[in-house]
Amino acid sequence: MEKNPLPIAEDESDRKLLSDIARVGWHLVGIPNDDQGPSYVFSVGLYHSFDQPEIMIVGLNTGTGGHLINAIGEQMQSGKRFGDLDIVDDLAEGFPLGFRVVTDEYYRSYLGYALWFYESLDFPVLQCVWPDKRSRLPWDSECDEGCRTIQRLIPPGG
Repeated sequence: MEKNPLPIAEDESDRKLLSDIARVGWHLVGIPNDDQGPSYVFSVGLYHSFDQPEIMIVGLNTGTGGHLINAIGEQMQSGKRFGDLDIVDDLAEGFPLGFRVVTDEYYRSYLGYALWFYESLDFPVLQCVWPDKRSRLPWDSECDEGCRTIQRLIPPGG
């Protein structure tokens, strides 16, 4: 993968993002819940550093979501790859996590800082989805509706 030149930092937030990517390979952006929707957190830099998709988690608090993305990033750094509909059991204590492709129609609404970093829509993103209290992932027809609804980026029927 040919890497594009890094963007030029315009403020302290930009410098922190670029520093984190240089130091560990990615940066986390946490967005708290508000009138528009639930909290979410996403990575910036995994694609640049490891040729792996950025990761986004919707509906968990940003601390928990960030912890999970860091665990995923560490596995990616070691060479593990994740893809659409993959399920893993070794990241969250006793709970499966699943992955779904996020289409670029959502990038402008949810991933602004990643758009700044990559200066295009040309980077992959996976949504890491979490289970309901009975360990059913949102694409399971028996999954709790609240769990499915809060993770709303998952494509309908997916």
